[in-house]
Amino acid sequence: LEELNLASETLVIVSSDNGPEVGTVINMRNKHQHDGARPWRGVKRDNWEGGHRIPMVARWPGKIKAGTRTNQTVCLIDLMATY
Repeated sequence: LEELNLASETLVIVSSDNGPEVGTVINMRNKHQHDGARPWRGVKRDNWEGGHRIPMVARWPGKIKAGTRTNQTVCLIDLMATY
């Protein structure tokens, strides 16, 4: 984006789909003592919070101040593909 001189005008979002996969969670818990859904209960396709909560990082110079955090609920279906 910098090389194309687009960085100052471009919203960049990095996220994931809903919750960690069941097999992956079991494997990571057993082999690495890591739980991708913690501290929430549940995994992918679950009704519990751990099946839906995911990280989201956004960069938008001039619109989102660096280091900003929010507790606002956001759903990826609220975003429209622009490609």
